[in-house]
Amino acid sequence: MYVGRYKKSSQGGNSPNDIIDSKLKPSGSMFFPEDIGVHQFMMIFHEYNFDQEKSVMKESIVLPIPSTLIDKYGMTYNSQDLKTLGAAGASFADDVLDSFKKAGTPEGEAKEADRKAGLDINALTAKLGTGAAAAARDFLPDEVENPLAIATGTVANPHTSLLFSSVALKVFDFNWKLYPRSVEESNKLKEIIRVIKQRSHPSFTGMGEGADSNFIMKYPHEVDLYYLGNGDSMHRFKRAAITGLEVNYTPEGGPAFFQNTGNPVFTELKMTFTETQIWTAEDFAEETIASAGNQESVG
Repeated sequence: MYVGRYKKSSQGGNSPNDIIDSKLKPSGSMFFPEDIGVHQFMMIFHEYNFDQEKSVMKESIVLPIPSTLIDKYGMTYNSQDLKTLGAAGASFADDVLDSFKKAGTPEGEAKEADRKAGLDINALTAKLGTGAAAAARDFLPDEVENPLAIATGTVANPHTSLLFSSVALKVFDFNWKLYPRSVEESNKLKEIIRVIKQRSHPSFTGMGEGADSNFIMKYPHEVDLYYLGNGDSMHRFKRAAITGLEVNYTPEGGPAFFQNTGNPVFTELKMTFTETQIWTAEDFAEETIASAGNQESVG
């Protein structure tokens, strides 16, 4: 059983071959420019739903492949001083788990025999004395431990350990410089940017039928991202939210407009997407590779 938003069907990210054909309605797609070419970047917007498989698709927007393609992963670790008792506890727990795994096997019986043979009172007393002294120093206040360390030239081993904490959600920063070649293309680009703005912002909602208030806000839409025309040979995406949006109407250093319209001739679009699910080792159990004229999965 999986809890939270994770669903087994999302493992490995979204595949264009498996999802787009079944979900995308041709009438709901906008694209820029008119001759966009084979290699494309598709965004499919969905109304927010905790169960992503039940979310309602709205529009799809297709743009050229962004100028920079970076697939970045991040894992968070924290260093912590376990000190003597903590390190001993970890070692003891690891030993107990190992004994459980080997119980009833010849290897387990040999380990138990070694344990009994090692119960020498003199050796145990020596080990206890060393460990007890280190543990005691862990609890000494600094005003006592510091002079002791200076006097003896020794410190208790802090047993610093690297502890895994979490997997960071993947963040993508994409950039496009878009140059409409006509007023019609400029109007289409303007509509695309309007939809992106609308879907990336929350909306007011009432609590009952016919209600009209600003007390409650609905989450912004989420978006599925795809590279098209590359044979599914690059990385895949998990469902994401738009967490940054920037539109620059003077990317060439100064304003320029279509005659008699005021529509900008140049537009730079920057978008930041943050995925809503982490990636785990199971997501990489299989990898699609491309060969001459066909594809196959390896795993």
